[in-house]
Amino acid sequence: MEEKLITAEERKELGKNVARRLRRNGQIPAIIYGENKKPIPIAIDPKPVLPLIRSGKGESTILRLKIGKKKEEKVIIKDYQVDPIRDTLAHVDFLRISMTKRIRVHIPIVLTGEAKGVKEEGGIVEFLLREVEIECLPGDIPDHIELDITELRTGDSLHISDITPPEKVEIVSDPTLTVVHIGAPAKVAAEAVEVTEEAEEAVEEEKKEVEEKVEEKEEEGEKE
Repeated sequence: MEEKLITAEERKELGKNVARRLRRNGQIPAIIYGENKKPIPIAIDPKPVLPLIRSGKGESTILRLKIGKKKEEKVIIKDYQVDPIRDTLAHVDFLRISMTKRIRVHIPIVLTGEAKGVKEEGGIVEFLLREVEIECLPGDIPDHIELDITELRTGDSLHISDITPPEKVEIVSDPTLTVVHIGAPAKVAAEAVEVTEEAEEAVEEEKKEVEEKVEEKEEEGEKE
C-alpha cells in the first residue's frame, strides 16, 4: 500500500485568530493524537489531504506525517471539518496508528455489474449505504470493498451480510443494514406518485365537502 507523505508544522499558538491567520496563508489547523501519546496541534497544507477526503479514502489511506524535524509517524485521517460557506477544508484530526495493532476504519463500498432489474426491467439502483466499517491491521486495509449487483431483480436488496470481505479483514458494521435496493421502474414510480397525488386531491375534496356541509348546518342552526 502506498503511503503518502504529509508535512506539518507544530502550532505554538492556539485560538480562532491564529486559525484565521493560518487559513489566510494557505494552511489549516490540525491535530495528531492517539497511541497514548500527547496530542500535538499542527498546521498543514490542505491541498494534498482534500482529494483523499473527497474520494472517501481518508480513513483507508495510511499517511506518513512529518512534523518539522521530528520523526515521521504513521497516521490516518480520523475526522475533519469543512467550511459550509466556502466548501473548503477547515480542520483535520489525524490518528496515530501502530502497524501491529488492529484498528477500525470506514472504507467505501463499490457496486459492480449491472443489475438484471435495471437492464431487463427498467428498475433504478438505490445506493443507500456507501461505506462499511471494518477491523484489521493497518497494512491490510483495502481501498474499497466490492459488491456485485448483477443478479438483483426489481425489489431485491443486498445487505452488509452479503459482503464478502478480503482475507484478514473483518466487517463490524451491522449486518442487517441495507446497502443497495433495486427500485421500481421510473414509469411505475411516476404512476405511483400520480396515484398518490390523485388520492390526496380526492381526500382534500372530501374534506371541503364535509366542511361545507358542517357550515351549512351551523348556518341553519343559527337561523333557527
